[in-house]
Amino acid sequence: MSRIELLEQILEARFDLDDAPRELKAECQRRLFSLVDKAIHGKNVSRYELLHSLHDRYVQYKRVRRKREKLSMSQRLRSQ
Repeated sequence: MSRIELLEQILEARFDLDDAPRELKAECQRRLFSLVDKAIHGKNVSRYELLHSLHDRYVQYKRVRRKREKLSMSQRLRSQ
């Protein structure tokens, strides 16, 4: 897996965690931490440090994803 793919998966997993219903939060957090652990394996970086360093990218990812979801929903409503 390339670093870009892993980064994309981490951002997606964080989005899923933020957006998940309460009963799925623990599962989503495990997935996020598993991906973060892959990214930091063999490096002197903590989970917190990596997630903190990705914060701005995550905010941008979340904004774009929300826009896409709204656009998709709007298009579906128009086609009905």
